[in-house]
Amino acid sequence: MPRPIDPSTIYDLEFDELKGLMAACYSNIAMCLLKMVPAGVDPARQRGLARLAHEAASQSLQLDPLSLKALFRRARALHIMNDFAEARADLQKVLQHDPDNTAAQAELAAVDANEHAHERAKGAMLSRMFR
Repeated sequence: MPRPIDPSTIYDLEFDELKGLMAACYSNIAMCLLKMVPAGVDPARQRGLARLAHEAASQSLQLDPLSLKALFRRARALHIMNDFAEARADLQKVLQHDPDNTAAQAELAAVDANEHAHERAKGAMLSRMFR
């Protein structure tokens, strides 16, 4: 005779499946938004799309904190928003779990390079202000 089904177990299973699907949807929304960020376009528009991608990736991570795709996508959005420290932190988490992730390695190198360029530009602007 089959064991009786515990309704609370079914609900939890369905809820966990739903959480997984919702996490994937939010992560995919972040990816789509990031693909809409064209190079050479108004930086304010780029940052606006990146902010939306950041929010979507963060929602995904609330549902699935171990999603490396969502972490990478949030890091990419943070990079576009010039939040280099947070982008670096997310990329390091990705690389901690997947050290051979070449996309994360390349993005981390780009974050470092852009941070240095950003700091040089900021220094040059400040030096012109105080001549």
